[in-house]
Amino acid sequence: MCATPPEPQECVGLERSAVWEEVGVEQRLLDTFMGRPDAAVERLKVCLK
Repeated sequence: MCATPPEPQECVGLERSAVWEEVGVEQRLLDTFMGRPDAAVERLKVCLK
């Protein structure tokens, strides 16, 4: 049984699947603990136009 694909508005706020290298993981953790947005995550966010 196949699931139906989500509507674009259902994807807003969800994170895309990604593979992270060590330096990216380290930067992401630092950004999280310092309370700042991570540039890579921001670039991958779903946005409706």
